[in-house]
Amino acid sequence: MEKKIRSHFGKRTKGVHRRRYKKKQPKVNETVKKVLFLKGRKTSENIRDLLTDLYLITKPNAHKLTRKNDIVPFDDETSLEFLCNKNDCGLFVLGSHTKKRPNNLIVGRVYDNHLYDMVEFGVDSLKTIHQIKGETCVDGTKPLLVFNGDGFQFDEDYKMIKNLFIDLFKGVVVQSILLTSLQKSPNVDLTDMGPHFNLTKRRIQMASNDLMKTATWVHPSLRPKKVKNVSRNKLGDKVGRIHMGKQNYNSIATRKMKAFKKKKTNNQKKFYKK
Repeated sequence: MEKKIRSHFGKRTKGVHRRRYKKKQPKVNETVKKVLFLKGRKTSENIRDLLTDLYLITKPNAHKLTRKNDIVPFDDETSLEFLCNKNDCGLFVLGSHTKKRPNNLIVGRVYDNHLYDMVEFGVDSLKTIHQIKGETCVDGTKPLLVFNGDGFQFDEDYKMIKNLFIDLFKGVVVQSILLTSLQKSPNVDLTDMGPHFNLTKRRIQMASNDLMKTATWVHPSLRPKKVKNVSRNKLGDKVGRIHMGKQNYNSIATRKMKAFKKKKTNNQKKFYKK
């Protein structure tokens, strides 16, 4: 009897591990990336408050660890990769505080259980959500991101930071919106909800070219089908090209005017008189 129970229990656990393994395998349509929030060896009060506010904004697609972790990603990323893989998170936000780098915030991404890229920021002038009176954002609300400046278009570091923040606050991709749920009102009032903080770029680690190629590869079923003689310009407008055969302009029916009529010669006049 004991042998039967053990064998049955073993089969069940194998099925559970098999399903977990399948969930972590690459898919054609990827699921929403989760964000892992964690603290380093030492953290300041500002960093702890900022981690809490960012966690509230990215909920429910976020996971927060309460314990301190001896992690220095720019020196050794193995423990960070292990925690991201364990919690099934593709993004991470690590807060720390040292004499050399006070109020430090590291934001990065993981691909295929390996560190993809990350940026280190210095945080100052923090004003948390609880310090601002009024309504707070609901879970799952998408923020409006505005990137102002030429650096986000031409500088490689800032282009990567822009892509990273879009990925961080992307959330669930909405395919359609129910128009009846939208309230039409002529006046729109913006209320301050927070948090407020300034970021200063410190260190940055870009993804390698080989890793970037594999990470940005698109499945053939998701690639847009090419349409002959149809393209898009820089503004995103659809432009089409039409190929026509040789036209005989003499046979085209146009408006006839007296000025363009051919005058009859003397021979033609004599012919009609006869």
